[in-house]
Amino acid sequence: MNASEKEGDEFTVEAVVKLDSVDANTELRTLVSRWDGGKGSLESFGWSIDMTGKKSRYKPGNVLMQFVGEDENANIGYQVVASNIHLQVGRRYHLVVRVSSPRREVAFTVLDLDTAGSVAQSAVARMDNLSKLSQGASPVVLGGLGKRNPTRQWDGNIEALRIMLGNQPEKVLNADSAKWKDGLVVWRAADSLGAPFAWSGADSRQDEANDPFRQAMNDLCQMLLNSNEFFYLH
Repeated sequence: MNASEKEGDEFTVEAVVKLDSVDANTELRTLVSRWDGGKGSLESFGWSIDMTGKKSRYKPGNVLMQFVGEDENANIGYQVVASNIHLQVGRRYHLVVRVSSPRREVAFTVLDLDTAGSVAQSAVARMDNLSKLSQGASPVVLGGLGKRNPTRQWDGNIEALRIMLGNQPEKVLNADSAKWKDGLVVWRAADSLGAPFAWSGADSRQDEANDPFRQAMNDLCQMLLNSNEFFYLH
């Protein structure tokens, strides 16, 4: 997803999700990111919201965030901020994460939507003094990282997700995504896909395969490769 405006260093992510599995080892399941997974350049500045695998030292299904940004000494900093709130596989949740770099904290709230009368779990975790969190080269990606990584993809449902500027109060949040009115990014699986969203993965590869220009180029390349007049350099 590409958008001209970015969320900056203080933003709120709200989602309705279901996790179908966690990794058998230590790999993460990424719900949403603006990050390519790198830690060594300005282009890799960003963040992700992830769930931990079975052998993670944070225990399975732990909701956490990863950040890459500029620290107080103008160096590149990396940090993992864990909520110690754990999602159960196969259950629907309303998940809210509020990031505030100026206040150096991340607030997590998780509500089990499959249990009537359930009480939301909340946690506030400290983060380092990192800034320029959205200034990297990666776009916002739902269900993975900016650089395609099969082991980091979400396994389950993302019914709806939105990203809002600032630290949003409870009255703005709603587990019923049909009532969401605005946001920097607003995604609902039930809605038709429109700008600025684009599918990535198998669907996009299939679209490329059906592109007449690409098919013609493939035919030309195959003809040249099979031609007696085509020279191979050794």
